Amino acid sequence: MLGGVSVGIVDGIGPASVAGLRIPRIYCASDLATVLDPEELRAVLLHERHHQIEHTPSRIILLDGVGWPLGRSPVGRRWIARTRAQLEIAADRYALAAGATRADLASALLKLGDDMAPSSLAGYAASSELRLRALLDDTPSSGPDPTPWIASAVAVGGVLLLCLVI
Repeated sequence: MLGGVSVGIVDGIGPASVAGLRIPRIYCASDLATVLDPEELRAVLLHERHHQIEHTPSRIILLDGVGWPLGRSPVGRRWIARTRAQLEIAADRYALAAGATRADLASALLKLGDDMAPSSLAGYAASSELRLRALLDDTPSSGPDPTPWIASAVAVGGVLLLCLVI
């Protein structure tokens, strides 16, 4: 138990994460409670709890599956980065609704960094930057949302693939 939450302690995995497809579980490094103050720790664990409830590991696997072909284009890479950031922002919103403060989430994010989606794509905001903007209520202006176009393309591709298999 850490901060009243059942977690698996595994050194070398980064500060905190959720793993498991059927039954996601929260894991964290053994020193997490010494790095964060109690309010920041609670905010991080609430954030991770959202990933656990929403089965985010499964969503990441699906995203990585479509990411391989989509990642070949700048629009696809941008969509993948935004979608990953949206998963993190949704977890932050859950933590806020459960009583964490924006200050605690932002402070923990700055102390721990953002291992989820480091941006190696020139010209695209890192997930941590988008999360901090959302915590500050500063909606990032990142141009038109390509989600409808990409979702349509994926749906059409899936139907075509299904037709080929049948």
